Order: sequence, then structure tokens, then C-alpha cells
Amino acid sequence: MKDNDIRYILNQNGKEILAINDNLLILVAYNGKGKSDLLRKINTREYQISSFDKDIYYLGLKESTPDNILAKGGIVGEDSYRKYIKEHFIKDTAEMILDRTSYEKINDYSVEEIISYRRLVLLKVISLIKDKKAVLIDEPELQAHPAVLKEIDVILKDLSAQKNPVIITTNLDNVVDDLLSNPGQIAKIENLDKEVFVQADMKSVQKKVRNFYHRNAYLLNRFSASNQKDQGLNNIIEKNYSAYLGSSLTDKLFDVIFSDAVILGEGASEKILFRYVDKVLHPKWIRENKVTFVSCLGKSTIPLYFVFMNALGLKTICMFDKDKLTNPVHNAYYEAFKSYKEDNPYLFRYQLIDPSLEDKLHINPNYKLESIEKPVNVYSHAFLTSGIQNEVAALMKEWEELLKEMNNHEEK
Repeated sequence: MKDNDIRYILNQNGKEILAINDNLLILVAYNGKGKSDLLRKINTREYQISSFDKDIYYLGLKESTPDNILAKGGIVGEDSYRKYIKEHFIKDTAEMILDRTSYEKINDYSVEEIISYRRLVLLKVISLIKDKKAVLIDEPELQAHPAVLKEIDVILKDLSAQKNPVIITTNLDNVVDDLLSNPGQIAKIENLDKEVFVQADMKSVQKKVRNFYHRNAYLLNRFSASNQKDQGLNNIIEKNYSAYLGSSLTDKLFDVIFSDAVILGEGASEKILFRYVDKVLHPKWIRENKVTFVSCLGKSTIPLYFVFMNALGLKTICMFDKDKLTNPVHNAYYEAFKSYKEDNPYLFRYQLIDPSLEDKLHINPNYKLESIEKPVNVYSHAFLTSGIQNEVAALMKEWEELLKEMNNHEEK
């Protein structure tokens, strides 16, 4: 299977709306934007899943009961359902989950716990049905203990692996982190009534990434030996690009898709800088400007990120070290960034950074090769003792100006 193979498309009256990539679509939105409404419309077939004409299982919070699930159950019926519950839960809990009419508190189990376990069991029953169906689940995190949520995540992964289209809504970043393997699997609902969604078309992104690196042979050589031409880039783009972004953005993608802008850093020094600004220095500024920071793995990988971010409609600022001007690779990236900015004036800016920042942050050059994941307080002394707070403030002022420039272009 090729990277980012699309099996299903969500459509309405023949109009393609959203892609279900690798059998999974995760829908996120601000409250009131229509996540639950969209699932209900899929359940009633107002929206159709192309190439899928089997039953749909819809798990809302209170709509999902043993009766309406087992009515579609086919091979798995009442006996199998009761048997599974009694094998996996203590007797009292089993009786509560089986109860179709009462949500009363019994034996110290709250209503929320009963609902949580019921959702888990219904999902498990669905996974046991041999004639596989599409599954819609509305906010699996509701009332779920973390242990129950983990079990739900595992079942959802198994269902999508069995080539079932699985569509979920969520407001929890952990759900996204646990389930997502491809950044094309997440979509943000901006306005359901006007059918405004945000989702990256990964095949289009792949093409744009390839075009960027083909601007100059020096850009291609960062991925391959010169005698291999662009084979190294093709290996990333064709085979591993979605997996690369999915893994490197695991704990960031939820924040990214709810941001207005993303600031990309080239390496270790920016990663420390970002953590300090985000956690210690100016967290309020981050929230007010809806900015997310992402650290890349060097100059050569930065385009893999900002082309994807721009495909989501996110403004992106790329922090770019001012290396030696005689360095042809550096100059090739610099010229490519300038050209890309001209082509995308409302989405992209770059910011030249003095490479002495690494020295001022007391970063050991050998340690840069390792993952910088220490708590921020370990590094706070570097800022407090190095006297570069003014430089950080200047960087942030420049971020503001660059964001204004992009906003002005967008308004025009």
C-alpha cells in the first residue's frame, strides 16, 4: 500500500467533502461548530461514505444502547454480548451495563462510569462482528477513565486496521496522539453549515514538497549522494513522509491545527528557546496570538514541515540560522526561502537568526545530537545568567511584525 492511500471519501450529493485516510478520520472543532451534528448526518446518510454500503454503527453518549447496537449485530447477538461483559467485568458492573432503562447509581458506580463502560463494551462487541461495519464514535473521552480510554483507543486502532472506516470526534489531544498515524487523518470543522473544513491533501503536499527541493540541486543533495540524484528525497516523499510527520508531530498536531500560526525552529537552540518562551517567559503571549512552536531536525527538514502547515492554511515563520555566506547549501536554502515567500506572501516568512544563540544558551555541541527533552527549569538559568532576555524580546517583536505582514496580505 502506498503512503497515504485513501480508501474512502466522505461526500454529500456527489461532492467530495473529507478524505478518510488509512480508514481513519479524526474530527476536531471548537465547541458548537458541529462535530456531533456531522456524525449524526453521516449516520442518517445525509453524508455518504463512498464505496461503503454496509451498516454504520453510531456511538453517541446516550443514543448508544445494547438494543440499538445488537439490532444490527448480525452474528454477534445477545448471548455473546452478555458473555463478554460477564467475563471482563465484575458481576455488579455487568448488570448495570446490561440495564437498558436505568442510569441510577448502584454500588458506588456513578452514572458517568456506567456510561463509560457501556461505550467500551459496545465498541468491543462491534469489533467482534464478522461482517465489518463503519464506526462513528462521538467524543470517546467523555466520562472515560484513562484506562478505559486506552482500551477504546486500542479497539479503534484494530477496527481501522481491519479496513473499517472509523470516524471519531474529540476535544482531547491524547486521543489524537494515540490514534493518528498520518497527519491527513485529522480534520478541523470550521463551519459545518457552509461545509468549511481544514484538512491537508497529503498527495498535493507531497507534490509541493518535491517542487520545493527541486529548486536547487544543493537542496536535493541533503538527502542523497550526488550520484543518486533525488532518490533520497523520493524515499522520504513516496514511502515515509506521512509517517515522518505523524511521528515527529505526535504531541504537536492537535495544537497546530488549532493555531493561527506556527513558528519553526531549525534545531536544538530553538527548541530550548521555544520551551522557555512557552512555559516561562510569555505563555500569555502564546495563547493570545494562537501560536504553536515546532522544532525541526535541521535546515534540510524544515520545508517538510512548513509546506504541510501552509496546506492547512496556517501562517508559518521559519527561523533560519545565518551561517557562513560562502556556504553554498546555506545560500541555496536562503534563496529558496525567499522565492517561496514571494509565492506565498500571506502564509510564509523566514527570520534570520544569529548562530551565536547556541553559545549564549550554553548548549554543548555534542549534546545537540541527542533529543533535547529536559524540563524547562534546567535551562532557565541559561537565560537568566546569559543576559539575552533583550534578544528574546527582540525576536518576539519580529514575530509580531512578520505575523502582521502576513495578515495584511491576507486582507488584501
